[in-house]
Amino acid sequence: MATFADGEDEYYYELRLVDNNVAKEIFKKGQQILLERGPDGSGKIFATKQNQLIEFQTPTTDLAAVFKRDSIQHGFFDKLHEWGMSVFSYRFGTELGKQNYGFQSNKHVEVDPYNQDYVIAIFAAGKKNFDDKFIGAIKADMKRLGYSLDHIEAAAPAGLVGVPANMLGLSVRESDLECYTEQHEMSQGMFRALSVVIQFNFAQMSSKAGCVIVDDIGEGLDFERSRDLIALLIEKSNAKNVQLVLSTNDRFVMNHVPLTSWTLLRRTGSLVKALNYSNSKEIFDEFKFTGLSNFDFFSMDFADGGFKETENAG
Repeated sequence: MATFADGEDEYYYELRLVDNNVAKEIFKKGQQILLERGPDGSGKIFATKQNQLIEFQTPTTDLAAVFKRDSIQHGFFDKLHEWGMSVFSYRFGTELGKQNYGFQSNKHVEVDPYNQDYVIAIFAAGKKNFDDKFIGAIKADMKRLGYSLDHIEAAAPAGLVGVPANMLGLSVRESDLECYTEQHEMSQGMFRALSVVIQFNFAQMSSKAGCVIVDDIGEGLDFERSRDLIALLIEKSNAKNVQLVLSTNDRFVMNHVPLTSWTLLRRTGSLVKALNYSNSKEIFDEFKFTGLSNFDFFSMDFADGGFKETENAG
C-alpha cells in the first residue's frame, strides 16, 4: 500500500497481484472509498457526476486506476497518473550513458528525459531551454562533489579517431587542468556523477520531476563524494518538494541517511515486506538509545524483530 499526500488530503492506493492478475485494488481519499475491486475484476468506483459509488467490471489483467481513468467522472485518478509520469529512475551502478554519443542535427528531435542513457541529448536540451541557469547549476553541483569545472559542453571528441564529424560527446575542463577531459576519458565515478547531475537538473527545471529514484547511489565514488552526492540530492529534492528514493546496501551510505528515512525490504519467495518508521516507530525509536550505527540496525536483530511483528500483524 502506498500513501500520497496532496496538501492536507491523504490518498491510499493498495494493489495486490497474483500471477499477473489483479487480486485486490483499492483507492481511498482519507476514509472515503473511491475504488474497490476484487480478483474477478468487478467492484465499485466513485462517479463524480452521480456523487455515489457505481458498479463496474474490468479485465483481471488490467489496473482499474488506469483502465477507468476519466477526467470527468473519475478525475481523482489523474493524480496517480501525474505522479507516475513524474517518476525518474537512474541506475547509478550502470554506465548512465557513458557508452552513448550524440549526433548534431538541424532537425528537431524530441528528447526522452526518462531514458538515462540519453544524457547528451538531455544536456543539449537543457542548455537550449535554460542556457546559463542550467550550466551554472551543473557546475555548482559538481563543485559540491569535488569536481570544480570551468567549462562543460557537448562537442566532437577530439581524442577519438575515425568517428563521424557530427558526433558529440560530453567534455569538461576542470579548474586545475589546462586541457579538456572528454567523455571516454572520464572515470566511471565522475561520469556517473555528471550524468545524474545533468539529468536531475533538467528534470527539475522542466517541472517534470515529482519522484526521483537512484539505484546503487554512490557506486564507483569514494566515500566523501558518495556522502556529498546524497546530501546534494536530498537538499535539491527538499527545495523543490521532490520525493527522493535512494536504494543501496552500502554500509557508508546507510550510516549517512537518517533511520527515519529508511525503508527496509525483505523478500521471502514472491512476498516482499517493508519496514519503516511509519509502520514500526517503536522499534526505530528504541534503537536510537543503543548508540550503534545505522547499519547495525540492518545487520542485527532489531530489523528482524520488526519484520516478525509486521508478519504477526498481517
